[in-house]
Amino acid sequence: CTPEQNDSLPKPQTQKQQSPPKASKENNLVPFNIQENGDDAQELTKTLYNLPRAPCFRSSMLWGIGAGLGGSIAHFAVNRRIPKATNIGLVVFGFVAGGSWLYCRNEYRERRKLLKEAFEKQPHKKLKYKPEFPGDFKSN
Repeated sequence: CTPEQNDSLPKPQTQKQQSPPKASKENNLVPFNIQENGDDAQELTKTLYNLPRAPCFRSSMLWGIGAGLGGSIAHFAVNRRIPKATNIGLVVFGFVAGGSWLYCRNEYRERRKLLKEAFEKQPHKKLKYKPEFPGDFKSN
């Protein structure tokens, strides 16, 4: 394509980006509704890639994997039935990982609340930056 030919080609129209509608009971939308324009799909993908950086994710997954593996091995050692041992392992993994996640997130929330209160009790100075807490998602 030469520059002269390039001018004769139709220019793509840019559309204004509209914010997605808020989730509510009336419109039955979930927070991550995937639409055809791909913006929400990219946001969902970004969130899923950042999930391992979320506070408590790693520790809860490790506790769940360890407990599930231990439960499977213990059940298999007693009964010698592989399918049942696998089912037991998956159930134990789910309960331990979920419980560990909830416990850790509750502790994290309490710690964060105490830090926030401590920051508010400090004499007010204009900060050049916003203090970040460990595990906060950074939006680029």
